[in-house]
Amino acid sequence: MISWRPQSQIVMPNPTGTTSPPAARSLHEICEAAWRGPCGYCSGQPGEPCAYSGTGPDGYHVGRFAAALKAGLISGDDLIAVVREAMFFTLSTVIYDAPDGAR
Repeated sequence: MISWRPQSQIVMPNPTGTTSPPAARSLHEICEAAWRGPCGYCSGQPGEPCAYSGTGPDGYHVGRFAAALKAGLISGDDLIAVVREAMFFTLSTVIYDAPDGAR
């Protein structure tokens, strides 16, 4: 059954009051933010990576990003962007930084 409402009762959003969601940050920016907190999986302390590659970018456990979300260092959108990089993951999955700002 379709209900009918008079024109005066129809609520329309005000386009000047609506905003788009903020663009997700680059993987490098998210890694830098998570780097400021401890890892939730290993003993990695703030300011040190979870995995040293030696020849390329350092890595961070997904557990660090989860802890960073809980600490307010990154947003939920940031965490989603990180786990999309991995596709399949556990807290021990290592995400490698993209220092060139690549996603």
